[in-house]
Amino acid sequence: MKEHNLEIKAIEALRDVLKDVSFVESVEERRGSESADSGWDWQVQLQLPDQEVALLVEVRNSGEPRFARDAVNQLLRSQHALPGSYGILIAPWVSPTAAAICQEAGVGYVDLAGNCRLAF
Repeated sequence: MKEHNLEIKAIEALRDVLKDVSFVESVEERRGSESADSGWDWQVQLQLPDQEVALLVEVRNSGEPRFARDAVNQLLRSQHALPGSYGILIAPWVSPTAAAICQEAGVGYVDLAGNCRLAF
């Protein structure tokens, strides 16, 4: 899948997940920096009843463990630079091992197969 098409499908999948969350009051999406070292592809600002949360989204072509580890490390560095943010890996499919890697690191994941875990 071409990178641009994957990113479009990825952000649509995240929108689908968030639309069912009753306490999310608004969602604003912004493309990440064009710089390769920005640390994320998309930033999604969620307005919740008592706070605003920045979701940092990293889109990968594969959700296999080695790619997930790389994405998680990148997201954790980005979260350190933007305190209070929450990292999310999105891939066409996130393997069970990759899902466990994300969970252990406190990073969420969404895949295009319908699996997700977001805990922020």
